[in-house]
Amino acid sequence: MQLVIPSEFPVVRAGLVVRRSDPKNYVYIRCFVDDATQLDNDEIEVWEVVDGRAAILSKSYLGNYFQAGTTSVLVAQVVGDTLNIHLDGVPQLTLYLSPALLNGTGVGMYREAGTSEVMFDNFTAAPAVSHR
Repeated sequence: MQLVIPSEFPVVRAGLVVRRSDPKNYVYIRCFVDDATQLDNDEIEVWEVVDGRAAILSKSYLGNYFQAGTTSVLVAQVVGDTLNIHLDGVPQLTLYLSPALLNGTGVGMYREAGTSEVMFDNFTAAPAVSHR
């Protein structure tokens, strides 16, 4: 998915949803920029929501990565319990998901209130490919 950063962006909290089984059970990967609270410390965060309770699983600190008026490509690959995340073709995180979420097959986009200027483009969901 392409994440389009607006020309003026004080806050970005947007990304992907994977392994969604219902509104209370899913994983979301968000790009996080908030210069008011974390100047020059952009992140990719992975959150797990189980039974409606959210918990952060991991973060990748990017420094001052996201720039106004640019587009970044965020990719989440899920195979079984393994989640691989890439940003602009560079691996960022690999982690293992809770067994409670392994039956979820829903995917989508995620954007928090207050970040309506952030846009998505070229969202694609495809089945995993076996490389045997």
